[in-house]
Amino acid sequence: MAILTRPVSEETLSAMDWQQYVLELDWSEYSIDSRFRLMPQIEQLQARDETLAAEVLTLLGHVATLVMEPRASFPFRIRSVQKKNGLDSLDQYDIECLAMMALQANDPWLRARLADVAVTAGRDRGLNQWQLGSTAVHAYLDHCEQHLLGEQGFLHTDEAIRGTRLRWVYAKRDEATYERYKQLIISGIRRGLELRHPGLYHALARDIIAQRYSFSAEVAPILEQAANQFATDENCDYDLASRAYLLAYKLWEVAGNKASANRCHLAAGQALVTRSRGTGSAMLRSDWLAEGIQLLRQARSPRQHITALWQELSDLRMGIESEMHEHEFSVDVTDIAEAARAAITGPTAWEALLQLGFLLGNWYDPGMIRQEAIESAQRFVFRSFFTQVHLDRSGNPIDREDAFDINNEEHVTRRMVAYLLEHRLDFFSKVIAPNALEVMTASHPPSFELFLEAAYLSPTAPKGHEYSLARGLYAGCTSDWHECGTYLIPQVEPFVRNLLKRAGRNTLTVGDDGIEKERTLGDMLISQDAAEILGSRLVLELRALMTESSGYRLRNNYAHGLFNDAELENVGVVRLWWTTLRLVMFPWGREYLASLNQAV
Repeated sequence: MAILTRPVSEETLSAMDWQQYVLELDWSEYSIDSRFRLMPQIEQLQARDETLAAEVLTLLGHVATLVMEPRASFPFRIRSVQKKNGLDSLDQYDIECLAMMALQANDPWLRARLADVAVTAGRDRGLNQWQLGSTAVHAYLDHCEQHLLGEQGFLHTDEAIRGTRLRWVYAKRDEATYERYKQLIISGIRRGLELRHPGLYHALARDIIAQRYSFSAEVAPILEQAANQFATDENCDYDLASRAYLLAYKLWEVAGNKASANRCHLAAGQALVTRSRGTGSAMLRSDWLAEGIQLLRQARSPRQHITALWQELSDLRMGIESEMHEHEFSVDVTDIAEAARAAITGPTAWEALLQLGFLLGNWYDPGMIRQEAIESAQRFVFRSFFTQVHLDRSGNPIDREDAFDINNEEHVTRRMVAYLLEHRLDFFSKVIAPNALEVMTASHPPSFELFLEAAYLSPTAPKGHEYSLARGLYAGCTSDWHECGTYLIPQVEPFVRNLLKRAGRNTLTVGDDGIEKERTLGDMLISQDAAEILGSRLVLELRALMTESSGYRLRNNYAHGLFNDAELENVGVVRLWWTTLRLVMFPWGREYLASLNQAV
């Protein structure tokens, strides 16, 4: 919805003297609360029935709170902080008013912002505003020349990057402006290195790399020299050194200097290796060493050196286990345990199995888990800021989780699986299932022959796998989770393949060599066929149990021999036993639930 309800002429805007209302606002630092700081003036104007002036200030406040995406691809879209009321809400009246305000604005930041928004929104609507684009380019330059080299220059990198991107569109042939921007960027990088502010020099250097600017050869030696200093001076910082070397490496690559690029690549890895040999946590030091080895391998360091470092990493990881600690908290689950026990009433072993499989719950709705996982991420936002590395018992990194991005579907799926384990499946396997099993085995113990008969009669069970299924299910009833996992983990893949084939879906894929082969369990579970045939609930359950890196990873850990005997007896296997029981007995489970509903 447009902000201005009528057009504003240049004479009206000048007579309004709109800048008098923003004289006390400091535009040198980006502020998202400009709209709220303008509210008193807007309310006073509305009270005096000066509605047009109030609308102009509302438009100004809206534009000032927009967040730029300077690294986005053309056409350099801008989004609002709340991801709404952005450029799409501006119509021609708003754009024309912003263009006039940009030419009148005295402050460089405000002039740049007004011109930038007007020209970007106008371009999306087919308006030709080349002169206004040039105004934005020069206004960004004026602003950054005043503030980029200050103590808080890192707050103004977005404006510098935005200005350079716009220059390619609206001032491409202006050599003087190009030279000013070039010197500004180089000076900003030097200043950031001097202050040791990665937020300043990293942002500017990464933009040079991304845009492949021709002056990368001038910047690369600056970063390399600074990295050498970071690694050798009295305030030695190998982390800064390694990251500066990496920037120098990429800058040399852009410049086409392979020898210098490889030199910096090797130095980046060696800096992390040196850092890992200092004092501190064995877990952190092993992470640095592993990252250093990866960089050295990419830079083709001698094989003997890499081999020695792998041995050093193995020795270092031996000390991680001693650093691990467990934290336990008491929770009263008496009511839930009693409810699980009360659900198992028999009177036969067959009915007890149906009650255990279908009265203790269902597979979880992905939509509900998705919403709860996102809300949890927003509630505990600090946890989502940083990259997390997950280690096994020996300190080996088995998973890497980047900072959470709600717009990244892969991130959301990972968070959903992790949330499902932490808040649902673990609790089921530790509280609900054991209590129900205790009642069943004490009062209505099923026999191995009962499971074997069910597996033979079940249309969902894969043919030829009945004995293994029965052995695994029976082992679970006796709480022999080691044997249960040994038999049931390998049965999930044929189970899924059988269900897809029964529905007429193809489970084969053609490799690069032109030979057909069966799809893996992970490939099948993420397919549209699985979602349609198995249903989204079961797909999420099996991915959490078997394949997802943020889940139990039963399939991967078992297939690759990563479980020892003790680890095979885990809560994931308990949940897998329950899921397999439901799959085998699903036809009778539906009839049993229907009979209960009819009885009620």
